[in-house]
Amino acid sequence: MRIGFVISGPAYAEHVRREAEAALRAQPGAPEGLTVKPMPTLQQLSGRGELWVNAAGLPVRQVVELTMPEVSEGYDAHVRMVTDLSSYGQVEGLPRAIQNPDGTWGLEGNLPPGAGTRLDTFSGFGAGMADVGQNVTHAYGEHGAYTATVTATNSASTVHTTTLVTILALSVNAGEDQIANEGEPITLTATFLDGRSDVTHIAAFDWGDGTSTTGDVDSTALTITGNHAYGDNGVYTVTVTIDDQRGSTAFDSLRVTVGNLPPVVTVEPMTQTVHYSELVAPIVFTATDVASDTLEAILSSSSDGSDFSPGAPGHLSLDEGACSVAEGTQTCAWTLSGAVLEGAGTYELKLSVTDKDGETGERTATLVVVPEETAVDFDSENPVAVQVAAPGGTSPEFTLRACVSERHAASLGDLDLAQVAMSLVPVGPGGSVAGTETVTTTEEGAKCVTFTFSEVPVNTYTVEVTVTGDHYVGSGEDVLVVYDPSLGFTTGGGWFFWPGTDDPETGYRGDRTTFGYTMKYNKAGKNLQGSLLLIRHLEDDSIYRVKSNALDGLALGEDRNVRWVGHPSAASARTRSRDGPSPSATTPSWSTWRIATRRVMAQTGSGSRSRTAWPCLARQPTTRRR
Repeated sequence: MRIGFVISGPAYAEHVRREAEAALRAQPGAPEGLTVKPMPTLQQLSGRGELWVNAAGLPVRQVVELTMPEVSEGYDAHVRMVTDLSSYGQVEGLPRAIQNPDGTWGLEGNLPPGAGTRLDTFSGFGAGMADVGQNVTHAYGEHGAYTATVTATNSASTVHTTTLVTILALSVNAGEDQIANEGEPITLTATFLDGRSDVTHIAAFDWGDGTSTTGDVDSTALTITGNHAYGDNGVYTVTVTIDDQRGSTAFDSLRVTVGNLPPVVTVEPMTQTVHYSELVAPIVFTATDVASDTLEAILSSSSDGSDFSPGAPGHLSLDEGACSVAEGTQTCAWTLSGAVLEGAGTYELKLSVTDKDGETGERTATLVVVPEETAVDFDSENPVAVQVAAPGGTSPEFTLRACVSERHAASLGDLDLAQVAMSLVPVGPGGSVAGTETVTTTEEGAKCVTFTFSEVPVNTYTVEVTVTGDHYVGSGEDVLVVYDPSLGFTTGGGWFFWPGTDDPETGYRGDRTTFGYTMKYNKAGKNLQGSLLLIRHLEDDSIYRVKSNALDGLALGEDRNVRWVGHPSAASARTRSRDGPSPSATTPSWSTWRIATRRVMAQTGSGSRSRTAWPCLARQPTTRRR
């Protein structure tokens, strides 16, 4: 049978102090009132041990473990002593105590020589009772040491002998030291011994952090089980106590070393795409840790995914955060919000959360910034037809003006960062002509740019405006014709409101439609050459566009009120919207231009001016006249 025990340093130090003090006072000449202080080394001593006892109640093995902190500077001591008594003999001829299968105790042994073969009496169990008979059993109600007396009587003599019966005390073994993590549950299982079978035990765990719980006692397996989660890292002494509810208790201790864990950080959303100067969807970082830890959050950002610098890009900002505690767990949340005023790119936003013990958890969100979309407005005073400076030559110097504005005005950016360019793209043969930026102004939140052109050849041109850069993108189109009256031709250009598209209730005047064309025969009067372009500007800033440079014939005519121009052609129609261009389609058509009204210039070889109406076609966004 095994008995566990605990060694108390303070109690042992006090015992040694009393012994030393008594010995010194007994010395001759010892001063009156002499006192001795306990040794600090002994006071810090702790230990435990086990004693194995055989069936006769004699010790056979003893193990003692002692821990003495700071026995010298920089050193601790740990001592393990094992004493083996199993080789020592036993006096023969004396009765000895045995435990019967039913849990009761009895004596067995040999009679002294000459006592005969008949055991008439057997009495005296040392517990205030006696029994007679050759086979006698007895159950002790409490642990302790009892002297049992055996009296053997026959016709020749009476013999008395005694034996010591030891009923083992209640004991408990807490087990080996444990390792755990803060906030995570740990289960401890202790074992206990009791020589009695009719006792109901209760047990408790003192976890060393100010909390105690009731232990689950299994009387069959002789175990005590408890569960606990530590709210912070550290080294804790756990004491297990068992009580027989009859006045006896036993206890044992072990140490639990609890490690620190870093905060657990999450983020939502993990990634999002946003235009320059627009508000981001709020980015929420959440960190959890044990309630006892204080948390500190630091935000850093990177545009290349490797080099992080403190803070957030643009006008983004992180709030101070808010924390709450529930069931021993602390939850803190921080929100990143604001407008992005950085150019196009991918930005990593990393929140590092550190607890009071220096452990850090982190999480990264990805922010993809793309350029803001712009709308392009052409100045209504822009010319739509420009005559050459001299017959057979090119155009004189002229200017075209366009204004760029943000499509989404929820959070305006800096339009000075928009890179605006304008060029004339010929419908017929020839190369593009780039304009020179000469004047830039800001009007009603728009960036307005004036471009100068000179020496532009005769042709029908698409006026293309492009907005590029890391901050803004966009495009727009309009029409321009450069013509030479001396070539024998018909040419024209202008604008009108597309019939049936006005809305009197809203004040919308209709879809403004611009057009231009040039047509002539060669000197031999054959091979009609020229081009046409028409763009209809819709109310939603998209456009229909048609252009052609494959002309089959030219007819000029005049009735009572109207001069007219007609030509069959293969026209290319294209629809372009915010989602991109649609496939183009080429269809044969015959166009008749009826001429009447100001703001539309049409000129034939006879030099008449008139207005033109034009039936329909294709589509693209971003273009309108101011």
